[in-house]
Amino acid sequence: MNTVIMREGPQTTTGGFANIGGDEKKVWIIENILKYTKSFGKHNLDFTGLYSAQANEFFKRNLNGTGFINDQLSYNNIGSAENIAGGMESSRSTLLSQMARINYSYDSRYLLTLTARRDGYSAFGANTNKYGTFPSLAVGWNIHNEDFMKNADEVNNLKLRFSYGQTGNRGVNKSLAGTILYPFGGTAYTGTFLAGLGNPNLVWETTTTVNLGIDFGFLNNRINGTVEIYHSNTDDLLLRRSIPALTVTNNIIDNIGEVRNKGLEFTVNTINVRNDNFSWETNVNFSTYRNEIVDLYGDGESDIPNRWFIGESLGAIFDYNMIGIWQEGEDTGT
Repeated sequence: MNTVIMREGPQTTTGGFANIGGDEKKVWIIENILKYTKSFGKHNLDFTGLYSAQANEFFKRNLNGTGFINDQLSYNNIGSAENIAGGMESSRSTLLSQMARINYSYDSRYLLTLTARRDGYSAFGANTNKYGTFPSLAVGWNIHNEDFMKNADEVNNLKLRFSYGQTGNRGVNKSLAGTILYPFGGTAYTGTFLAGLGNPNLVWETTTTVNLGIDFGFLNNRINGTVEIYHSNTDDLLLRRSIPALTVTNNIIDNIGEVRNKGLEFTVNTINVRNDNFSWETNVNFSTYRNEIVDLYGDGESDIPNRWFIGESLGAIFDYNMIGIWQEGEDTGT
C-alpha cells in the first residue's frame, strides 16, 4: 500500500494581512499482482492478473485576517484581526480495477496477447453503471524467423502485427458547492451556490482502436524502422458544453457523440557511418493525422454555440464572414 501526502504550510504577509491555509492530498493504493509462466516445447505462455484499489482524498482550508494592530499578531493570533474570513474544500474519489492478460508465443514466430480490464470510478453518476470493461487483442507474425527467410542474410528483422482494443477515459471533475453572504432586511444571511453542476448520467468515454504495423531491419539493422496505420473511434465523449447561465453555471460535462481518428506514421533510422572515432546516423519521421466529429446528438446536426461541427475536428474555429458595414441611411436593396 502506498500513501502520498502533500501539505502547504501557513503563509503571512505584512501590511495588516494574514493568511493561514494549506492543501492536503492523500492517496492510498493497494495492488495485488499474480504471474504465471510456463514453457513446453516450442510453446511459451505467461499469465498476469491484477487487482488494484485506489482512494484519493483532497482537503483545502483557508483563513484570512485583515486589520491587525501590528504585524506581530498576524497568524499567531488571527482572531485579533478586525475582519476574518475563511473557507474549506474537500473531495474523495475511489477507483477499483481488475485486469487479466495472457501472452502466448509459438517458436518465436507467432505471437498472441489477450487482455481484459475492468475499472470502476466513484465519480460517475448515480443513474449509470460506474464500471467499464475494456478488452484488447494483439497478434504478431515474426516473418524473419520463418524457414523461407533463412537465406535472406540482409534481413535482420521483419515483423507484422495487428491489434484491436478498447480503452476508457474517466476525465470527470467534481461538482462544488460554496457559500455567499447576501443582504435581506438589513441583515446579512449565508446562502449556498453551486460552483459547478454535476451530471448523474455520465459514463466512461470509450475509444476503440485498430492498428496495423510493420517493423523492419536490414543490413545488420543499419537500416531499421516502423510503419503504422491506425483507426480509432471514440464514443460517449466527455465534453464540457455550454448551457444557459440561469442554471447557476454556464457549462456542464456530458457524454456527447463520436469522434473518428485515423492516421499513418512512418519512421526510418539509418547508420550511415560508425567507427571508433566518428558516427553519423539519420532519423526520418513522417506522420499524417485526421480527426473529425462523426456525430453529436444523434441528429446529424452541428452544435454551433459550442463550436462543434460535424465532419470537422474538435477545436476547429469557424465564424461568420463579414461582407461589410451598413451605414446609417443606406438602402439594403430588399
